[in-house]
Amino acid sequence: MCQASISVGVAQAGSSMPCPKCGKVVDVPGTRQLRLLPSDSPPNLVGKQQRGTPAGNSLGFRLLLASLLLLGSLCLSYGCWLAYERWRSPIVFGHTEEEFFQGLYDESMAEPIAMSWEHWNYMVDVGLPEESEPLPYFQFSRYYEERKPWMVGSLASGGLLIATFLGLSFSTARRRPR
Repeated sequence: MCQASISVGVAQAGSSMPCPKCGKVVDVPGTRQLRLLPSDSPPNLVGKQQRGTPAGNSLGFRLLLASLLLLGSLCLSYGCWLAYERWRSPIVFGHTEEEFFQGLYDESMAEPIAMSWEHWNYMVDVGLPEESEPLPYFQFSRYYEERKPWMVGSLASGGLLIATFLGLSFSTARRRPR
């Protein structure tokens, strides 16, 4: 052997090639052995990211991934908390005050006239309740209905952020050399 130094790429690992000095066929080492050999790249590229390699190791990219994961988990947590609170609430949604009073009106119109007369006399004797606040049922309903867009938005944006995090993580993991 002539002990010549031959420059080879990773694509040529494990193959055979002729020596440019002596012409003898030489076996190129495998990928693992090639990575252990010293590189003949120019000194200005050492320590810097070479063109065409993924940006998966940069600090900025790692901070982006961490912030995506943090924001996604916070959004999902808040959305799940609102959904759980809504699910555990003691009311049936979709029943507005107008529907409630329309139902009372329909029930009173369906009663016999004698029963309506008795109700009227009762209200004249006792009086109507003087509540300025809406019924507690409608206060709960309004509370949850006002938070419904926040719940849906939090769940959707949290899911989108987590999906983006996973997509970026897997795409850079696939491109990284092993």
